Amino acid sequence: MDHTLNFLLDDCSITELMPDNAWKANAQNRINNTRKAPITLNLSGPADSDGYYLELIQEKRSFAWGTAVRMSHITDNFTAYQNFLYKNFEWAVPSNAMKWRLMERAKVRTYTKVITSILLKVRGHNMFWATDQHCPAWLFGMSHDQVLAEMKRHVNSMISHTKGKLQHWDVNNENLHGDFYERHTGNPDITNDMFSWIHTLEPGVKLFLNDFNVVTSPDDTTAIKNEALRMKSAGVPLYGIGVQAHFKSGIINIDSVKYRLDKVAEAGLPIWITEFTVTEADDTKQASALEDLLTLFYSHPAVEGILIWGFWDGAIFDPKAAITTGPQVTLRAAGHSYEKLVNNDWKTHLRRQITSKQPIHTKVFTGDYLLVTRHQGKVIHQQRFSVGKGGKTLTVHLQGMLFKERYIVQSLFPDFYDLQL
Repeated sequence: MDHTLNFLLDDCSITELMPDNAWKANAQNRINNTRKAPITLNLSGPADSDGYYLELIQEKRSFAWGTAVRMSHITDNFTAYQNFLYKNFEWAVPSNAMKWRLMERAKVRTYTKVITSILLKVRGHNMFWATDQHCPAWLFGMSHDQVLAEMKRHVNSMISHTKGKLQHWDVNNENLHGDFYERHTGNPDITNDMFSWIHTLEPGVKLFLNDFNVVTSPDDTTAIKNEALRMKSAGVPLYGIGVQAHFKSGIINIDSVKYRLDKVAEAGLPIWITEFTVTEADDTKQASALEDLLTLFYSHPAVEGILIWGFWDGAIFDPKAAITTGPQVTLRAAGHSYEKLVNNDWKTHLRRQITSKQPIHTKVFTGDYLLVTRHQGKVIHQQRFSVGKGGKTLTVHLQGMLFKERYIVQSLFPDFYDLQL
């Protein structure tokens, strides 16, 4: 930019953010209203015996909980790492194994068994990276036409290996902060073309903008919203906005983060927190900050998923950002907070002894469920179903019931107890 230029400001406004002292209670209300749906279980059958129980077990969540993974720990015998991964997450993203520069350092392509090795839903990160230092070095010095040809070859090659195996692609990572491909193709709209190439080859994959300084600072909040609106108006097949959210616990203002998240949501697209970390050496401070941010993100109706950017201190960019530590992948305090929220507080497990033929009405977190019917301790029926935002009504056929006055007990722990008066 020419430093001698002068600029006139047409319009400006300043909004004072008033502290929301009840933000956590408000967030919990939003969670109950946006993440849960009503379910009705209608009971039918003769009443001639006692001892019937229903158990409702949530097997998967509609909301996406995931993590970045190091592929060598997926394909080797690191069982502690793998056990933690599959216990706590339903989505994964290879942190480095799909990046063009790393896969093709010397224009000799190497593939790892990235997709088939991960027994979870997978995000593709990333097809292109907009900044110079993350592009293949051998692209420098090529003509515009040569770079364009290599880009198309790359897309075709990647899709030929990943088709049908990915849920998402980060298309041109951090394009707010880099313009390598615009400069090296001479096409200011080359990012639009990247989206179109991938969408044409695999229309079922959801395509994302993905960038940083979006909610951790005010630098690019409006910029990513405007970029998303521009792409939408141009007919680009953009599904959602990926928000990289790397925090340091000492400088987090929840009111500011929520304001920025609301601004990004004004683009009218789904938001994914694609790279979430809280870097803090003090375990207690990290756990507190992580719990606050997870609660805020999960409560926001535009957010569809949260992926932490690595969970183990042996496979992360900064060990102070990890939620587990040591050779046995032991929980730090932040890990305990994560497990409590995601696997307990925000997951449904209902057990009830049948005491009347009145319908059971409750609200559950949306997702996939297993309904188990037991009689005298033995499983007599199992049924799987899904609960979306519209809720669900099921009829449960029972044989022989003696009705007594009892109460529903909801718990997220392996041992369940019935309350009686």
